[in-house]
Amino acid sequence: STRGARMVHELVLTALDGGKPPKSGEMNILINVLDVNDNAPVFSKDVYSVELYENVPIGKTILQVNATDLDEGHNGEVVYSFSNSVNRELFKLFEINPSTGEIIVKGPIDYEHKDKYEIEIQASDKGLAPLTTEKNVDIKIIDVNDNAPEIEVTSFSSSIPEDSRPGTTVALISVNDMDSGLNGKVICTLSEDVPFMLSPSVQEKMYSLVTKYSLDREKQSQYSLTIIAKDSGQPPLSSDNSINVFVSDVNDNSPQFSVNPYTIYVAEGNKPGTSVFSVKAFDIDENENAFISYDILRPQSGNKQMSYFSINSENGDILPSIWPEMDCQYIVENAILN
Repeated sequence: STRGARMVHELVLTALDGGKPPKSGEMNILINVLDVNDNAPVFSKDVYSVELYENVPIGKTILQVNATDLDEGHNGEVVYSFSNSVNRELFKLFEINPSTGEIIVKGPIDYEHKDKYEIEIQASDKGLAPLTTEKNVDIKIIDVNDNAPEIEVTSFSSSIPEDSRPGTTVALISVNDMDSGLNGKVICTLSEDVPFMLSPSVQEKMYSLVTKYSLDREKQSQYSLTIIAKDSGQPPLSSDNSINVFVSDVNDNSPQFSVNPYTIYVAEGNKPGTSVFSVKAFDIDENENAFISYDILRPQSGNKQMSYFSINSENGDILPSIWPEMDCQYIVENAILN
């Protein structure tokens, strides 16, 4: 007899004698079929799967499994657990309620660490020789935009000559976002209107910081550039990195006199070697490119009066070498400045 089909059997026992007519008697027999643990628990579903966003709160129930057992008493009571084959690391992330079959988040879930889990669970009865059924639970982790882009500046030239051609590379920029899909798609921009631009590289997530047009140190000698990296998640996350680029000088400016031409009035009677006038010039370049020395341009023929004078190459003082015998007027122009 199968107890699962019928637990009680009622029989009628009849006894007949040999007389004519025969006499008979009856007895009712009631048979109770005692249970033995011959049925394993059966899960209600063939497949258990769930999608779970990363960073889900700890303590959240993500799924409930259910199994039944046709036996009775302890033989039909079901308890749930992870099977012995489950990686011990999963015990830090998930737990299962042994009575209800609820699978609960126990630790932080990070898509970037792992994007799916397969957990083998088991339902066991409480018989003296427990029967167990195993089932897989598939958990797919969905990415959340929880990582801001990272910016790395490499091959950086902090100084660039002002005569650099447009397209000259100043630095290489690499960006990385640990998220996936649109959450990990990054766009790089410069925050200011500057004579530089970011040129995408053939390599993914790489940019070249290049000059956009000609530079002029005399107009601006330093640029503070802010590189902004923003992903395409909703809402987007961004980060920035600031670098300073210095424009180095080239000798691209000629010296200029403060007045040109100079008109000098020289009175007679002064001693040779005495300064009669001083000219001044300036150069908007810097350092050696701005160092000025003075000289008098002496024509090969013509104005012999220029031979009457010499000039201090360092400070521009004009000195007579032969003093004129009368008051004279001289016009000084086109002096040579080095």
